[in-house]
Amino acid sequence: MSPEQQRICIAKACGWTFQPMMGPLDFPWMTPSKKWEDRQANPPDYLSDLNAMHEAEKVIRSDKKKWNIYYCHLCKMNGGFRNCMHATAAQRAEAFLRATGKWEEA
Repeated sequence: MSPEQQRICIAKACGWTFQPMMGPLDFPWMTPSKKWEDRQANPPDYLSDLNAMHEAEKVIRSDKKKWNIYYCHLCKMNGGFRNCMHATAAQRAEAFLRATGKWEEA
């Protein structure tokens, strides 16, 4: 998956919606709050922003099965349990997409 595809898939899984509109202020992304004033030009950059990935992790944390899959992928990518906390935002993004069944091989 391209970085942009990853970013969009995570955003949609987190409740962001793409709603294009016309005009000088084109902010096509509606945040999960669904408030008009919270519209954004782009969803968060999940692949380089740990804070954004932390918000994404909250989405799957309530689903025990997905959370376990996520954590297993994260541990595999980082060489075990002790290194999981040092995972990069990009690694967390990939684990998130794999856990939610959205990951596509290139």
